[in-house]
Amino acid sequence: MSPLSVWCAVVSLGAVSPQSFLEQPQFLATHGGYSFYKVWINPAKYSANQVITDDVIATTCLDASRGTPPMAPCQSSSPVCKYFSDVQCKATSEEGCDQPMLSTALAMGCSSAIDPTCRQRTLSSLVGTNGGCLWADMGNAWANNGACGNCYCDSNAWNPTVGGTSQATCASLMSFCQQGRLYTVNGMIWPNCNPTALPGGGSSCLTGGATPTPGANWPQTQMEHWAFCVGRAVCKCVHGKCDISSELGNCILGSCGPGWSGPLCNQPCGPTYCLGRNDPSVTPPSGVIPSGYNGVWTNIQNQCHCECLPQYGPSGAGPQGTICGTCIQPGQLGCVAYTGTYLSSLTPKDSVPKNTQFVVNVDARFVQNDQIDTSISEIITVSKNPGGGNGDGGDLKVSTQNSQMMQGQVTMMMEFSEACDACYLTFKDVKGVLQPLLFGPIRVTTTGTHLMATSSQTTASVGDTVIVKLMAVDGPVGSAGNVDVTSPAVVTAKLQTVPNGGNGGGCSITPDSGSALTQALSSGQGEWRLKFGCACDACVIIFEDSAVTRTLPTFFYPPIKVSTSASAIGCLKTAGGECVATSIKTRLEVFSVILQAEDSQGNVDSNAKGTITVALQSGGGNGGGGQLLNAGGSKSLSLPMVDGKAQFDLSFTEACDACILVATSSDTSLQSYTFPVIKVYTEALNLVVTNIVPTQVIVGQTFEVVVDARDSQGNRDTNWNGKVGATLLPNGGNGNGGVLMNSDNANSLVKQFANGTYTFQLKFTASCTACIIEFTDVSASNQRLNPIQLPAIFVGTQSARMMLKDKLRDNIQKNQNFVATVQIVDAMGNIDVTDTSTVAVSKQLGGGNGNGGVLIDTLGLTRDLVKGVATFTLSFSMACDACYLEFVHASGSIPKLVVGPIVVSSLATKLIITTPTPQTIRANQDFPLTILAVDSDNNIDRTPRGTFSISHTSSGNNGDGGQLTNSGSSVNLKQVMSNGTLTWRPQFSAACQACQITVRGEDNLLQPATTDTITVTTTVTQLQVSPLTTFPSVTDVGQPLDVTVLAVDSNGNLATGVPVSISASLQPNGGNGDGQPFTVSPVTKQTVNGQAGFRLTFGGACTACVVKFFDSSTGLSLTLPAIEVRTTGRAIVVLSSIQTVPRGTVFAVPLQVVDDKGNIDTSWAGRVTATLRPGGGNGDGVPLDNSGLGLTQMFTGGNYTYHFSFGQACDACTIEFSDVTVSLPTVTLANIRVTTSTDRVVLKQYPVQQAATARGVPFSVIATAVDVNGNVNKDDKSEVGVQLKEVGPSGVDVPIQGLS
Repeated sequence: MSPLSVWCAVVSLGAVSPQSFLEQPQFLATHGGYSFYKVWINPAKYSANQVITDDVIATTCLDASRGTPPMAPCQSSSPVCKYFSDVQCKATSEEGCDQPMLSTALAMGCSSAIDPTCRQRTLSSLVGTNGGCLWADMGNAWANNGACGNCYCDSNAWNPTVGGTSQATCASLMSFCQQGRLYTVNGMIWPNCNPTALPGGGSSCLTGGATPTPGANWPQTQMEHWAFCVGRAVCKCVHGKCDISSELGNCILGSCGPGWSGPLCNQPCGPTYCLGRNDPSVTPPSGVIPSGYNGVWTNIQNQCHCECLPQYGPSGAGPQGTICGTCIQPGQLGCVAYTGTYLSSLTPKDSVPKNTQFVVNVDARFVQNDQIDTSISEIITVSKNPGGGNGDGGDLKVSTQNSQMMQGQVTMMMEFSEACDACYLTFKDVKGVLQPLLFGPIRVTTTGTHLMATSSQTTASVGDTVIVKLMAVDGPVGSAGNVDVTSPAVVTAKLQTVPNGGNGGGCSITPDSGSALTQALSSGQGEWRLKFGCACDACVIIFEDSAVTRTLPTFFYPPIKVSTSASAIGCLKTAGGECVATSIKTRLEVFSVILQAEDSQGNVDSNAKGTITVALQSGGGNGGGGQLLNAGGSKSLSLPMVDGKAQFDLSFTEACDACILVATSSDTSLQSYTFPVIKVYTEALNLVVTNIVPTQVIVGQTFEVVVDARDSQGNRDTNWNGKVGATLLPNGGNGNGGVLMNSDNANSLVKQFANGTYTFQLKFTASCTACIIEFTDVSASNQRLNPIQLPAIFVGTQSARMMLKDKLRDNIQKNQNFVATVQIVDAMGNIDVTDTSTVAVSKQLGGGNGNGGVLIDTLGLTRDLVKGVATFTLSFSMACDACYLEFVHASGSIPKLVVGPIVVSSLATKLIITTPTPQTIRANQDFPLTILAVDSDNNIDRTPRGTFSISHTSSGNNGDGGQLTNSGSSVNLKQVMSNGTLTWRPQFSAACQACQITVRGEDNLLQPATTDTITVTTTVTQLQVSPLTTFPSVTDVGQPLDVTVLAVDSNGNLATGVPVSISASLQPNGGNGDGQPFTVSPVTKQTVNGQAGFRLTFGGACTACVVKFFDSSTGLSLTLPAIEVRTTGRAIVVLSSIQTVPRGTVFAVPLQVVDDKGNIDTSWAGRVTATLRPGGGNGDGVPLDNSGLGLTQMFTGGNYTYHFSFGQACDACTIEFSDVTVSLPTVTLANIRVTTSTDRVVLKQYPVQQAATARGVPFSVIATAVDVNGNVNKDDKSEVGVQLKEVGPSGVDVPIQGLS
């Protein structure tokens, strides 16, 4: 059998003397195979106000180990060991701290752990009426090893602090006898010896299974055996009454106590005889042994302890000496305990270092007087109990010498190989005749070699408390060793700064309230509660032993990630402290930028989500940066954040003097970030003249030429600072311009550029017909810029020039003649009448619009000068915005004359649209529409043309475009033409399959202009079934149904723009067979022009199936009307099971017609006939009635319910149901038992009644209970009496006397 445990409760002493309680634990209750007791705390060790912990309870119980019963730690095999810890297992009857000791209170008869009625049974006898608290050992499973308590008699159910009186529980191993060992007498095991729990911790072995009662008389044949199995004497009641109030039973010297009686009551030894070690020096008094008994006695503490059994050792060891001879016969009694000697040790239970020998002195003592039994010479062995905590003590190494006792004593040397918090040793003799010694607890110390973390927190937020737990352990550095509970280490926590932990590096660590950065280890352990000042990717906390006798190496706690909460977008700085490596970039140069979600300290929030978008602000100068690209344009400028960051590889397509980038986030709570100003250079390719250089100058006249270094896009390379030289090319004619001079220094035509530009101040020293100046790159660089040449310059003298006699008209119509008269004059404006040369006129290139077309003079474009004057009659063949005429003197010595700009207009005949018309556009999205009034040559007529308006037309079957507006406004559909141009931004309000916009003038003088066909798309707002789809309310299983679903906008027009994916599903709970299996093809389909077609098939019947279409992206759905799916019935089924029914009682039998799957054929409306099969027994149940409606009935919706009743009783009736058309198989409802009621009892003689029978010849009469129909009531269990009567002469029955 399993060992039984004895429990104790620990009670603080207060003002009560502890001695009796230390020796005698007070009984509370027994439940679950355990007895519960109370033991008081030793006031010499613990004050009344000290907090009760598990250690206090354990130590108190161990101090009581020499009381009755002994207290010792439980083992892990204990059936009620609720808690396990690294130290040891603790037995407790409770699972947690919610009303501790609840189970014990309930076993005592209390309604709860705080029931006031428990006062009398728990505490009042110990501590008066003030009550107290019971505390339970919780197996070191709670914070600070705290025990849990409950005040039985107080109003509070929980009392975490201890003051006054308190109690707690602890567990004990059982003694030898309580473990159920049996002993033999005369070679036989005595029967009926069943140990049960008794007050005082003993056990009883009873014959005949009787239960002892204090004060009751017991006959000599029913003897009770009280066994106190802690080394006390074993007593047995032989005569009289049993007194269980004494710890040692009823062994009372010279008196039987109050209320006792018996022939031996006043004998010196009373009615009992005692077992003890035979002491020959003591002579028993006369008259002790009653007649027929052979016994001895011994004086134990001046009390008589007698026994009348042979003294036996452990089972099978044989008699250890006859004490009482043959006083008790075999078969009468059972258990015997130890002989009364136990192992003891007065060696202090102190701490010892591991691998260091220590001495334990063990002696054998009488339990009666604690004196050493010098007769003992047993061999003593020692073993280490399991558990103990820390390293559990490792291996116990024991010196083998001196293991045999001499005169009851032995000295043993041993050592532990590992540390231990509370190790216990068990000393016992080899033969098992002595009560073992439980020695402990022993704390085995070790020397710590390094720190080890017992916590594992590696993540936290800024401001959160990080709990770090360390302990000093032995063994190789980095290994998980045993705790050095005596470690003198003083440990300081520091934040590692080199290298730091990234992000914000944690900034600093500060201790939480109640904690500190520097702490002395307590029992080899320490706990730090720290906070980080800022974020960190992988911060490392360093723990250093700062004690004077520093013995532990520095410990690096695993990296901790400290997260933060972002408030703005920031930029990851470079080594130079800037967001971008340099604020000066080159066109198309890729530079990486890491943007991040930052807190107020600039640390990244790695948990931030959303996207970051980078945009280039307008302006910036030069080329304005052109277009901003990410990874050459292959990536978007909006990227999702990963770990709170997004990396962009940016570049500019053009140069910029001061570009500004701005970063924003989809998370609107994050403040945007503005980059530092970026200057973007370009790589110069060409020298370019950027100002208008005169084509005619006078000798000595200074003119400016601005030369830039520009790229292929025309952007100035402001970073270019090379040298450029100006050179006058030869063969310019006339005087070839003489010498080209720069106004600042005649000898320096080579100039250093600054910011990619230089302005030359040039002049000629002589005349020239066509002088050409070339600018070339003369830098030392191998890659030279392409040179640039100025157009030919005519250099004249101040004595001759050309001029027009009259100003030309401001506006000239195309093909309209106008006169231009040219005069040759001197510096004073006088005509040189001697000049008879020729003058030619031509139109310069360009001019815009139609560029003037062809310049026409019917007499030719060259004239002879007549007295210095030449007249031209000219016309332009096309319109021109700014045309120039160039007059050239044949001599080449007179500067050219350029006249202009001349505006040549033309009357418009039509309107044309110059902007491309979009083929597809969304509703309410505008687009540019530019219209020009042009002539037959498509040249613009810039003269005012009045008011024009726009309108639209539509075709197709998907909307008419709705309302046409201009930039969302309907009031700007009319405009007054300006400079021959009209500009709108029209938009449609609704869908349209084919819309066109027409522009026309109110005067209808110009041919209207019409756009190409435009398809206007809209956004899906609902799903609907196509009107061309016919969806029935009833269909058959397996019949396919085609459904077209339309995606339409709010106006009901098809949303033909962005397609949506529509899925179909059958909703549950359609009834009958739920339509399953349901198939749809395809399951998901994308709309084409706003439509999607599906084919639905129901594989099973359904009462009301509902199909739902939905688009998961928009959340739109469409539910079709419920549809009934019919099937074909294959069988009739009976839906009820009738076993027994009384005769004449109506009962319902529902029927259904179902298909192969059990689904109802709701369309079946046939007729079914019910027939009662013959041969049911008893009355055969006839007739079968259907509530008067007939047995052939027509089904409705595949259902019909009969309401039957039977006319007579029946043992096993069967009803058969058959289809009238015989298309469905027949079904039966069988084995129906029809009961009846008794109407009368009939008698029949058996065998057949005879006219006369002889006296003494037996005959039988059968009595049968029948109903009105004569059917047997087989359920009648009544008794029947038979009375024999005689038929008298007069025909009257005369009872025969004496018969019944």
